[in-house]
Amino acid sequence: MPSANLMERVLPEVDVRQWVLSFPFAWRRRLAQDGALLSTLTLLFVATVHSFYTKRAAVRASVPAPEAKRARSWKR
Repeated sequence: MPSANLMERVLPEVDVRQWVLSFPFAWRRRLAQDGALLSTLTLLFVATVHSFYTKRAAVRASVPAPEAKRARSWKR
């Protein structure tokens, strides 16, 4: 149970938001064969989500800036 281990032993006791990134079926074979492209798209997704929450926290002065951490798990 890798996810249980992650939640119980690795992640700190803070609120955690889970995101799932899914690609169109037409892209999946290419991404399965091109790890660099998959990594680039994943990092772009993480940067976009982090930017959204950072800007949102700046608008709400009482909300501290978010800390972005990531754990990746591939399901094929």
